[in-house]
Amino acid sequence: MKRCLIILFCILSMLQIHAQDQLKIDSLQVKYNNAKADTSKIKALLDLSEVYSHSDFIKSLELAKEALDISTRIGNKIYTVRSNILIGNDLLFLGKYDEAVNHYLLSLKLAQENNFEYEQVIALSHLGIVQDRIQKFDEALKYYFDALNIFNKRTDEGKPITELKNIQSLYNNIGNIYSTK
Repeated sequence: MKRCLIILFCILSMLQIHAQDQLKIDSLQVKYNNAKADTSKIKALLDLSEVYSHSDFIKSLELAKEALDISTRIGNKIYTVRSNILIGNDLLFLGKYDEAVNHYLLSLKLAQENNFEYEQVIALSHLGIVQDRIQKFDEALKYYFDALNIFNKRTDEGKPITELKNIQSLYNNIGNIYSTK
């Protein structure tokens, strides 16, 4: 009996999560369809890509690429950086590490040129993840520490990067590498 209740609870939880995602997808799709400005379309595409990244990497990748096309065409650098990061994320999860690295490096270069520090931290962290996955631990540590240095510098200046919700995962990744080594 207890086992049946646990299974039922798990199924109901998954259905609720799926329904919430579907509502969010529908809402973002309406937002995209009604958007007049290119930046509004890009934002909706990036948000859609993030939602799909939990269930459909191919769809997420398509949406992020569409956002990249528009942001590149209109010259919006911040959305170009963010689109490249999302493309890299999808490619990372699809196991296409070389392509993911290319997109992360593109986003990092553009973020550095424009002093987008939050995006630099994200790109560096994800570059570290790729290097970690292919067991290039010293390179992974370099990227992780570069990201951490930017984060700590901003915190020391009294201007913390508040968009970062889980900096502790960076410390965890560093600790895991030292444990592995």
